[in-house]
Amino acid sequence: MGGIHPRKSGLPCDGETTGSADSIENLPKLIEDIVQTSINTGPRGALRFAQGIQAVIGVGSEWLADVSKSTNSSVGLPTQTQLRLLTPLYTRKLFERMGATYIKLGQVHGARLRGSQEDVVIKVLKPGIEDILVADLNFVYVVARILEFLNPDLSRASLVGIVKDIRESMLEEVDFNKEAENIESFRRYLEAMGLTRQATAPKVYHQCSTRRVLTMQRLYGVPLTDLDSISSLVSSPEASLITALNVWFGSLLACETFHADVHAGNLWLLRDGRIGFLDFGIVGRISPNTWAAMEVFLASIATEEYDSMATALIEMGATNKDADAKAFARDLEKIFSSIQVAHMENLATSCTMSQGVSVLLV
Repeated sequence: MGGIHPRKSGLPCDGETTGSADSIENLPKLIEDIVQTSINTGPRGALRFAQGIQAVIGVGSEWLADVSKSTNSSVGLPTQTQLRLLTPLYTRKLFERMGATYIKLGQVHGARLRGSQEDVVIKVLKPGIEDILVADLNFVYVVARILEFLNPDLSRASLVGIVKDIRESMLEEVDFNKEAENIESFRRYLEAMGLTRQATAPKVYHQCSTRRVLTMQRLYGVPLTDLDSISSLVSSPEASLITALNVWFGSLLACETFHADVHAGNLWLLRDGRIGFLDFGIVGRISPNTWAAMEVFLASIATEEYDSMATALIEMGATNKDADAKAFARDLEKIFSSIQVAHMENLATSCTMSQGVSVLLV
């Protein structure tokens, strides 16, 4: 006779027991993190957290209704279905229900400097927007922590890590001193690479700027998506687009930071034919260690050195830092070997079909 199946008997499997034990062990840390985050949120936090709870209940109800339409199973939902709650659609609904109004963090005004009469733009941070942003992002962080605690499988999506990265980058965006540093870094990159005749970024007037006010040179041009206007400025719009891409890709390698919010509103063709990069509130950084690991990874693919490949991927953050590199290397070797076998089988099938066609033609 067969033994009792843990699932059918209602008894926990070994993995479930371990998962529950790990969850209980991590509970004090979770509570400490939530309390500390709530304290850091400030006086506005209580109101935003209450609004956030209402938003989660509302969006969660919508999600459950959508799930009920797509599945008739009463068994636990698969991880892929659970992750649907974290898609951009439901995330946007969550923020809409919370009354998030900080899509535009600042207001931009045209002006002219006294004395020099230079045309400038003045970017002013909206009053109170930083407190709202901190409260909302901290709430989303707490929700992500609770979700991963309740369902450890969600940690595979690096939910908490993603939310932390978004929170850090958006909080940097409300500090105009950091944006000024980002602009100056990009301008130094253009000068060092001899690209000032191909592209530019607005000059920052530090004497007229603060943490909440940013005064910059006014650039005149049109968005790169406005093909009619671009054609009136240059003979080859395609060449301008290629220049913009080359300058941006070059900044990944040669600049301290790279522009991480490139769209039509932030990428212009100026009247003098140069590419203008605007709005450096959101930037990205690639550390030298990551670049070095990427070089090792690419080289190891060519030489099929799976130990080096695994170490490089761990260094790049593709998996946990404490991952077993040897076991990871063995898994990679299995994956690549299966790909090679499948490729060879496809080639053999193609050759057989080609020979069959040749025989029929003869």
